[in-house]
Amino acid sequence: MRTTAEITKDIEQEKKRGSEKAVELQAKQVENRKHLEQANEQYLTALASAADDAEIAILQEQVEAAERTIRLTDDAINALLKGNPRIQALEAERVSLLMYTADDVKKKATAIHQSMKQHHDALAKGVDELNSMYHAWYRATSSANNILEQFSSEQKEKFGLPVLIAEQNPVVALLNSLLIERHRAFRH
Repeated sequence: MRTTAEITKDIEQEKKRGSEKAVELQAKQVENRKHLEQANEQYLTALASAADDAEIAILQEQVEAAERTIRLTDDAINALLKGNPRIQALEAERVSLLMYTADDVKKKATAIHQSMKQHHDALAKGVDELNSMYHAWYRATSSANNILEQFSSEQKEKFGLPVLIAEQNPVVALLNSLLIERHRAFRH
């Protein structure tokens, strides 16, 4: 299967070839228009000089042939520059390849999502439990500190109690270790 880069290269080559051919046809078109102008002059001169019908018919046919040549050349130039079927076929091939790539990415993303979903559900449940433990630890230490404030230093020493519970909530470190914010999605 070809890559989009290869197809793009072929499109650029085709556009270049088409442009070169269009320049040739445009130069030829200048000559075609001069020929039409001369044929028109001869035709009008024949009409004005009352030439015979056969001669006028031949000149009229030459004018029509020159007009037809100009029209066909214009069509060829437009086809090369605007509606080149070879370029359109290459573009269609590129779109098909891009759609195949997008579909493949979608399938792979769905598979990864499915494998992560079960872990996500377990992780979410665990984080909820840790969050509850965080609040339980905070309530317990806050209540203990409130009670400790009622004891004197001697009483705390007598019962082997700390002055205050001043450590950081240990559940915070556990929760923070589970965060994946450094692995942001949609990075550029």
